[in-house]
Amino acid sequence: MRILVVEDEPDICRAVADALRQEHYAVDTADNGTSALTKVHVEQAYDLLLLDLMLPGMDGLQVLGRLRSEGNRTPVLIITARDTVGERVAGLDQGADDYLVKPFAIDELLARVRALLRREPAVQQVILSAGTVSFDPVTRVCAVSGKPVPLTIHEERLLEYLLRNAGRLIPRGELEDHVWDDHASLWTDTLKVHVWRLRKKLDAAGAPGFIRMVRGIGYGIGVGNNNV
Repeated sequence: MRILVVEDEPDICRAVADALRQEHYAVDTADNGTSALTKVHVEQAYDLLLLDLMLPGMDGLQVLGRLRSEGNRTPVLIITARDTVGERVAGLDQGADDYLVKPFAIDELLARVRALLRREPAVQQVILSAGTVSFDPVTRVCAVSGKPVPLTIHEERLLEYLLRNAGRLIPRGELEDHVWDDHASLWTDTLKVHVWRLRKKLDAAGAPGFIRMVRGIGYGIGVGNNNV
């Protein structure tokens, strides 16, 4: 899952982003409203936005209003020091899905994030499977024919996204956007190496040729050729 944190206070932004990454989310950040809108328009792939209201220039309510007027239905959790009833009502009426007042406990923030993501049909917490391979998004356990296969964090993200899009050829850029965030430094063969390592583990566990590739285009399950 990919989350955009829009927060202009560096310490809060860093703490929230770090906590989300510890939970295996891919996280991008923006410190003003204009930058947030640009990232949303360019990426078009966020599963959740965490949005501060008191931003320089375009404030959070203006950002939220713009997104909703454009038809963007991405869930939005407002995180702000504004705590009056009127301000909460204004945020919810503008289209926010939840409202969390600063200061807040990180555990509560993470619980609200999980709750909002569960509302989305695309991320319902069900076991994903194709053939003999399965992946549980809650426990983060991969299995082949019921036997657990240990994976790294990025291998988990890669397999989860492939399973959620089984039967579709996924372009390299789209996979990179969902598996890594803008905090990461990618070199040319990063995706290729991770796919190779994941395929090697699945092959050894009894699922040879599970991930396929169309050279120069992308990867998928049940599509294309079987060459990396």
